[in-house]
Amino acid sequence: MTLDEAYAAIQEFDKTFPVPYDPGHRLRLLIEELGEWCEAANKDKSKEYQAEELVDVLYVLLGTFDVAGYDLYAALEKVVEKNKKKVIRKDHLKVSSTGKILKEEDSF
Repeated sequence: MTLDEAYAAIQEFDKTFPVPYDPGHRLRLLIEELGEWCEAANKDKSKEYQAEELVDVLYVLLGTFDVAGYDLYAALEKVVEKNKKKVIRKDHLKVSSTGKILKEEDSF
């Protein structure tokens, strides 16, 4: 299944079972799903099981894009382009306290 096919299926699900957009609710769903994935990873569950738990996170994220009316593909393209501009030479790599790789202009 491609990302496009998955997103279309999620959009169809959201039409069938409409839920009002509530950022707090979406956050709670994401935290729950992230917790399940983290638990699976920490308990050394199979890679297949861990991947399924992580897809649950993706499912909630894609559903959030849909119910919020965000343009997934425009946002994805913009973020990919921004990440391409990050410093890639390891000897010049700038990392935040959380481990996020910073763009050169963000690091000084």
